[in-house]
Amino acid sequence: MASNNWEQIAADFRQKYEGTFIRASFKEGTPLSVYKVTKVVDGAPPQLRLSNEEWGELRVNYDTELEINFDFPEVGYFFFDNKYAMLLTKQFYRQWKRGLCKSTVLFANPYNEFFSLVDSSVREELVISSFMPRTILPIKVANNCLDTGEAISIPLSNSFALGLHLKPSKLKLLWFLNMPIGEYNLETNQIILHAAQMEQEIKDYLNQTGDSCAILR
Repeated sequence: MASNNWEQIAADFRQKYEGTFIRASFKEGTPLSVYKVTKVVDGAPPQLRLSNEEWGELRVNYDTELEINFDFPEVGYFFFDNKYAMLLTKQFYRQWKRGLCKSTVLFANPYNEFFSLVDSSVREELVISSFMPRTILPIKVANNCLDTGEAISIPLSNSFALGLHLKPSKLKLLWFLNMPIGEYNLETNQIILHAAQMEQEIKDYLNQTGDSCAILR
């Protein structure tokens, strides 16, 4: 009977998580790390084969003292490699997978529609970055970071990002999710809005950061 239970547990875990990313901790109170579940091996108990760049491949019995966290990152923008505002959205295909993989999440960099900048496949580096704490950044601060650093785009919030213009310009592009909706002029402290329906959302963001820039349409 126990053997049959282990078989069912292994089959269920394999179906949901093999080939996906999860977070786990091997000691209570230690931070969660991202691992890929590369294989679930039948046994009593089953064995999980986990891997990441830091530790390589680990073989862990299912009944070991292992804390596994199956939470997903927040939907929206996060900062990757100190260069890119990356966008995470959930996929809702009818399938069995529950961990992070191409069937359950989608990473995107809006600039990839114009230039090939960053690999947006579901991979360890992006998964790790997507779980990092996020902040709401004032638009002036983001503009200054773009002018003085190497970033292409910077998250302002989960929904908005500021990035370099697609053509030579002192203006910066304002993105809502994967759509450019306006431009920001630091010299005049104005947002030139090209999507009037987004005005209230922008005002809400500005209220959160305490910015007082004007919105022009």
